[in-house]
Amino acid sequence: MEKDKINSKEELIKIIEELWNDALSAYYNYNKIQDYRKLYHKYSEEMGQSPNYHSWEYKAAHEVLFMALARLYDLSGGASLKWLLGECIKKVKEKSGLFSEYSAEYDLDGESYNILYMCKIMENEESYFNNKEEIKKKIKQQKNLNPDRFIKTGEENICTREGNPFVRIELSLEECLCFYNRKINGMKIQIENLKELRNKKYAHKDCETILKGECFKKEFPLYWKNIKDLMEYSVDLLQFLSEALHCYFIPDIESAYNNDLEDSLKLIHFALEYGGYDKF
Repeated sequence: MEKDKINSKEELIKIIEELWNDALSAYYNYNKIQDYRKLYHKYSEEMGQSPNYHSWEYKAAHEVLFMALARLYDLSGGASLKWLLGECIKKVKEKSGLFSEYSAEYDLDGESYNILYMCKIMENEESYFNNKEEIKKKIKQQKNLNPDRFIKTGEENICTREGNPFVRIELSLEECLCFYNRKINGMKIQIENLKELRNKKYAHKDCETILKGECFKKEFPLYWKNIKDLMEYSVDLLQFLSEALHCYFIPDIESAYNNDLEDSLKLIHFALEYGGYDKF
């Protein structure tokens, strides 16, 4: 296979699957860090039984999270870096012949039905379609079908386990890819800051960065909301591509992090409550 040239659906699937491993790692470690922040005061005694372990687990989760995101969004170029998320959209467009026109086709009561590609649109993303009246109409129709779900309670967000309203609408493959392309272009500043953090803090030790300390973080800020957006985007895009290619190797994302930290801390709490570890 020539460099960066994809000749078959199988090769495309293999590359998307490899990218998914980093997206899954980012998802897992993001949620692990958030659980540490949320559970520290509730389970401080339990964490105090193994303080070094939890301290290093927390630090390690940060490094793994940042490095996983950096591999997905690295913009430094080079032959080995052509298949990152931004380029992935471009390559899929070039290989649109590997995709069928419809994501599904079926017969019902003698009638044939074709379904385009289902694209998840968050409530704050409607503005991406301001110049697309037909798509805006589809979004409005879906919201009207179940306004309570969309406006008040939302559905469970598959990436963060937080209630966050969205709809799924039918779009052509090209429309879906354009949507994902506009989203990633809207995160250019965050991606550039991620690259600086990777190069000068996580992948290499930069003397200037060490001496600057907190000033460096202020120079290239990356807040938790930015990290969450980058992580969710990678999960959403790769899930969409796997479904579009009918290769369902991606498991239910919620099962990737299933309250693992709290479950282990509950066991320690139980041991302490009933007389300490010496009785077990």
